[in-house]
Amino acid sequence: MIYKFIDNNGSEITVNSLFSLQALIDSETVKNDTKVKAGLRGRWTAAKNIPELIFEKEKEEVIEETIEPEEDIKTFIAKQETKEEHKKEINKEPDKDRKEEIKTKEPKESVKKETDEDVEITPQEELEQDNTDISDYYTEKIEKSDNKYIDANVIGLNFFDSIKICFNKYLVVEGRASRSEYWYFSLFIFVMGLIIDFLDASMAGVPWLEYDVIYGPLSIILTIVTFMPTISVSIRRLHDLNKSGWWLLISFTIIGLIPLFIWFISKGTQGKNKYGDYPLKLKKGA
Repeated sequence: MIYKFIDNNGSEITVNSLFSLQALIDSETVKNDTKVKAGLRGRWTAAKNIPELIFEKEKEEVIEETIEPEEDIKTFIAKQETKEEHKKEINKEPDKDRKEEIKTKEPKESVKKETDEDVEITPQEELEQDNTDISDYYTEKIEKSDNKYIDANVIGLNFFDSIKICFNKYLVVEGRASRSEYWYFSLFIFVMGLIIDFLDASMAGVPWLEYDVIYGPLSIILTIVTFMPTISVSIRRLHDLNKSGWWLLISFTIIGLIPLFIWFISKGTQGKNKYGDYPLKLKKGA
């Protein structure tokens, strides 16, 4: 069975077996509170809640908890036996009052032993109790964190904000760009292209619909001005999907435009990923 866990950067890592996951625990890559799930349809929970996983500190605590009560019970029973033998040697024939005291003491001791036996819990039962009690808490916590980034809680960018951000980040490829930032800027370039093409046709003295020059003077200027911001925002859009910007190279093939289009219309990673923080602002109280 495969296991998945979320590392410190917020990325999902997949391992092929429980043995590999245990090796990551031994190397302290996976810790007690690391979110782990079994299989593709499992529920997220803390690593310490999986019974098959063993942590060094838990081993020591379990050994101490199991050994100490046994030593206390043995010493307690040994002390009681020595006291009873000492009483028998001094008083061979105990009085009636002492007989009654002994009768009253014996049930108390039996009650103590019974309660001690009831209190003893195996390490496996402790892990099962932790798993049943805490797993729901962690799944509810993860669901709440996922609901934090729903559309109702997110403040999107408008048309002019996206243009401003793209030109301010003219050569910046680090960080992330939301869907609204990318598509509004693409709409801006499309509209400006139509206007510039109309102006080129007017300057050439040709009706716009009959103007067949691909790049007029003004079109060349627009292409030069918007080329680098378009490349930068495209790379940041891939970062928002937790993908490398090198995937943009597949746009040079006709087939490669299909996955790029599907990615660019998809939602980005919720929360922080390895390329940076969430690109949009959240409403207060979200």
